[in-house]
Amino acid sequence: MTIYILYYFFIILFYYMSSHTHISNNRNLKTQFKKKIAYSGRNSFTESIYINISIIMMIIILGLRSPSMGVDLPGYISSYSIIKKVTFHSVINKSFLNYEKGFLLLMKVCGLVSENDQFLLFVCSAISLFPLAYLWKKYSRNTLMSIIVFLGTPIFLIYFSGLRQGIAIGIVCIAYEQIISKRPIRFVSLIILSSFFHTSALLFIIAYPIYWISLNEKIARISIVLLPLSFALRFPLFSLLAKLLNRNV
Repeated sequence: MTIYILYYFFIILFYYMSSHTHISNNRNLKTQFKKKIAYSGRNSFTESIYINISIIMMIIILGLRSPSMGVDLPGYISSYSIIKKVTFHSVINKSFLNYEKGFLLLMKVCGLVSENDQFLLFVCSAISLFPLAYLWKKYSRNTLMSIIVFLGTPIFLIYFSGLRQGIAIGIVCIAYEQIISKRPIRFVSLIILSSFFHTSALLFIIAYPIYWISLNEKIARISIVLLPLSFALRFPLFSLLAKLLNRNV
């Protein structure tokens, strides 16, 4: 908890210590148009440094966490000690617990590089978080607020325990950009790739039509009722969908 609070303090302090000059505050118009500006309005180079350092600090926190932290992490660590000793043939052709093939192959490759458990944590954290850095850099109007909101959501807590889930979320973040760019083939390909790390990522396939659907007033009113109902029933609904996915995948 202490390091978590220190990280909050760091990203806020570093944000305001870095160049906080916006386009509207730049008095020299000639210099203004020569500088590359990020979507947030800050200097693009400064913004990239801020986001990258913030993400790297987050990766360090996650990479150095105790292997016994959380519900799922101890199981991943014990599985890592087994997977890194078996052959690629066994990884590809034999099932291991409920782990998807993509995650098993990643553990095997990491095991070839290093047998240290912390190495796996660093690799998974990097794959999970760098796509977020890319989205913040490209689309966030206020990167400080984006990072603080992210740290306050249950999604960030998942990264401390769920390695497979974190990687799948990272790939889904890349897939999200394909929705905005109207690239359905790339979107579906990335969702399939993310499902090789966590099958539940296939549920995100509905995001494409939902994003581009035109909502009329009637549908908007119905959604006012359906959205709270879906949230209240989220656990049984997800359990049912997980069973259907495991049966068909």
